[in-house]
Amino acid sequence: MTDEPASQRFELAGRGVTEAVVAAVASTLDSDPLDLPPLQGAVDVESVAQLWGRPVGRAGLLALTFRYADCRVRIEHEGSITVTAPA
Repeated sequence: MTDEPASQRFELAGRGVTEAVVAAVASTLDSDPLDLPPLQGAVDVESVAQLWGRPVGRAGLLALTFRYADCRVRIEHEGSITVTAPA
């Protein structure tokens, strides 16, 4: 048995990456997205939107990990988002 917190995986599903991150964290925390702090306090949202708004191409190994609302968030190059809740 491990004491590691559970992670959940989400997909962009046609949403913008920043909207998807907020929705994924809210789902993980069982919270309303409007109750979360502004995402721009955790990451440069314009840069993230630009990076994940491009075709994968040469940026195929791109990934970004950061903390938001006490969760660990990882965005992968293909658009999957993994959220790990606080322990």
